[in-house]
Amino acid sequence: MKFDQSYVISYLNIFLLYDQIEKSIPVLGICYGMQELAFKFGGEVAPSKEREFGRATLDITQENAEAASLLFEGVEQSQMWMSHGDKVVRLPDGFVNIAHTENSENAGDYL
Repeated sequence: MKFDQSYVISYLNIFLLYDQIEKSIPVLGICYGMQELAFKFGGEVAPSKEREFGRATLDITQENAEAASLLFEGVEQSQMWMSHGDKVVRLPDGFVNIAHTENSENAGDYL
């Protein structure tokens, strides 16, 4: 099965985001938005072996805790509500993994 782009934000929004990112304006991609950003910047998004639906625990990736603190200062773990069938399996160059779940090794990324 191949990653289905039809579920993610529009290409027009991504072109606007490129401009923001080039100007170092922070962009937060959540759920499909994060997947689309990773995909558009050269990462890989693929179907998960298991869907992530409902309660999930988001853990900070400790080796990148300093980068994670920009968004998750003081948070080691957090309960989230997920609904994903796809996940980021390879980050684009320059992206840093800052959080993960049991089912998704790249649940939070930083550029």
